[in-house]
Amino acid sequence: MKAYSALILFTLLLSSCITEESPLPQTESEIPEVVEIPDQPFGIHTTSQLYTYLPRLGASWTFIGLLWKDVEPEQDVWNFQKADNIIQEARNNNITLIVKIRTGTCWATKEKSPSETSSPPERLEDYSQFVYTVVSRYKNDVQYWAIENEMNTQRFWTGTLEEYNQVLETAYTTIKEV
Repeated sequence: MKAYSALILFTLLLSSCITEESPLPQTESEIPEVVEIPDQPFGIHTTSQLYTYLPRLGASWTFIGLLWKDVEPEQDVWNFQKADNIIQEARNNNITLIVKIRTGTCWATKEKSPSETSSPPERLEDYSQFVYTVVSRYKNDVQYWAIENEMNTQRFWTGTLEEYNQVLETAYTTIKEV
């Protein structure tokens, strides 16, 4: 159990330190003794490079979060470049992804502040279209979908339980439709 916990901690530390500018260590001797963790509160900021390293750690599953604002920054304006890169690297390295679909805050949510804390959508029809587009695009690469993250805390969800249930039901119905 201790070894498993240590592996998880190491993976979290490593993945929070990886950036596009800092290549992954190629040998054990290249792993620094002291790992400096950038100021990233409560989050692992994933890059596609992580997926080339996970198999070396013995990992074959992980999750990513897709924020609405990152793939649809404006209504009907889609940008899948970052998500496509991550999905492709996961596929190339036989990593099974669980994709967490999150509203965050964007043009279509009740709250508009520049935050990753999720807010209920103003219109469930827009949310359904977002989910439909994402799931349609990645249905051949992703089998497991999650809706939001820790919706029982204000850090991750600003809406009510009823609003979350509406989002969950909409996402579930839409994913099954795809």
